[in-house]
Amino acid sequence: MQYPAHTIRKHLGLSLLVAIGGLLTAMAVSLLPASGNTLPKPSDVEVEVVSTGMKVTWEEPDTSNATLPGQLLSYKVERKEGLSGEWESFIDDTKSSASTSLIDTTGGTSGRFHAGRAYYYRVSAIYDDGNDGSTTSNPSHHGVRVAPSYPMPTDLDRDDTTNGTELEWVPPDLSSPSLDGIPALSGYQVNVNGSSGSTHTLASTASTWTHSSGDFKDDYEIIAIYGKFESREARFDQGTPPPVPAPTNLSGSAKNQGLEITWDAPDTSDIDLDIDIVGYEILRRRAKPAFETHDSNTNSTSTTYLDNLTESNGFFIAGQEYSYQVRAIYKDDDHYEYRSDPSDSATVSVPNYLKPDNFSSDVSGGDIELEWDAPTISWNANRHGLTGYRLTITTPSNTSTTVSLGTGTTSYTYDPGANGTYTFQIAAIYFIFSSGFDSTLESIGSE
Repeated sequence: MQYPAHTIRKHLGLSLLVAIGGLLTAMAVSLLPASGNTLPKPSDVEVEVVSTGMKVTWEEPDTSNATLPGQLLSYKVERKEGLSGEWESFIDDTKSSASTSLIDTTGGTSGRFHAGRAYYYRVSAIYDDGNDGSTTSNPSHHGVRVAPSYPMPTDLDRDDTTNGTELEWVPPDLSSPSLDGIPALSGYQVNVNGSSGSTHTLASTASTWTHSSGDFKDDYEIIAIYGKFESREARFDQGTPPPVPAPTNLSGSAKNQGLEITWDAPDTSDIDLDIDIVGYEILRRRAKPAFETHDSNTNSTSTTYLDNLTESNGFFIAGQEYSYQVRAIYKDDDHYEYRSDPSDSATVSVPNYLKPDNFSSDVSGGDIELEWDAPTISWNANRHGLTGYRLTITTPSNTSTTVSLGTGTTSYTYDPGANGTYTFQIAAIYFIFSSGFDSTLESIGSE
């Protein structure tokens, strides 16, 4: 299609006007001052460890393609300690646009850089806003450095005396070649944890210190100081509490509800501590070389304890022996707990509760018929009466099943289900006590 010449000229004129209008608009936009969100910001922030702290360097903003409100004046530097820390203004204004580095000698919130902790830095540019003020860019991407793990004190020892707590340690070993050039050891910091919590800076490399108001309940942390750097904490555990009296005259006997032990409360008349007995720890042993804690705290000042917490089989077995010891538990006004040494031991024998009589088996019609006679009981009130029977059945494949039966039962029918030899064991049950077992065997399917 051909257009008239005047139409072509008309379209060309409109296009030219549109093109010129777009150029003017673009020029107008480019001449507007950049806002805080679009101001060029510093880049390539790096952090390195130097002898006096953390050195932070960065690249100045690239302003080649930006129209600025005014000249670059200086920088703002922010710092964050640890991944979960908050960004805080470290330097609000460097006061110099020429310098793109600084050394952080403040040592973070503690006054020193702590071993193993990450320190993050980011930088913003400050520009003249053209109106006797300034405007700040967004911050750069951060740089980060982890403070070095300089050596800690070792071989910590403490001695709690009437003059306070004496702490002693071996100074950090700085002989490794990898430690050449680090700041010299300048002292220690001791943190006291406990009722007298406090912090003490020791401007000395001596390896002893006495906490005059300390006692065995305090624990301590010690940190080696290297100028603006510090090691991780080495810990002095709590001290050993003074000895406290133990119970005496422990004895025991079997009762119809369990095994009972009794003792005399400790004599506290000669101890120089403001403490009260709040309970006892019960220790028990059976056929094992060492006593084990059976009840960690009775929470009672009673000097009688009934053991009816049997072992995994659920019963005290006739003829077994149990040995016991008891510790006294004290507390002071700070709720600190003291435990005495164990008392002398006492042994209690489980009474010889009677087994069922005449336990026998027979095969009838493919079933195994079991029979027994109830035990003949004649004893005093310290023995519990019969409460039932426990029958254990072991199959030819060596799997076991336990059946509980009532006191009026003296027979049991068992369907074997497979050929082979079956083992039956029966015991009489007296509450939490059990007689010994009587056994019988029966074979199915053999000639």
